Amino acid sequence: MFDVYYHTLGISPGSSKAEIRNRYLELVRKFPPEKNPEKFVKIQEAYDNLKDPIGIMYEMLLSLQTSDSMEQIIEELIDELRDERLPTNMIINMGK
Repeated sequence: MFDVYYHTLGISPGSSKAEIRNRYLELVRKFPPEKNPEKFVKIQEAYDNLKDPIGIMYEMLLSLQTSDSMEQIIEELIDELRDERLPTNMIINMGK
């Protein structure tokens, strides 16, 4: 799920928030929206999703309309996050 965003920014899944932000700013300078609107949109989307992945997951959970129990959905989401190799502290803090 997040692999595409890491690839778009050219960073590893273990990158810190500061590294993500610095790479984003570097790419925005290299591909300004006026000259590269399509590339900029992809860079912006990647940054928006990687800067707060837990917030994005929370929004996705709220938008779901399903017969699955919330507990089942959260378990599947945590499994998917683990598969994406997000930093452990992000996964641990999900329940807080």
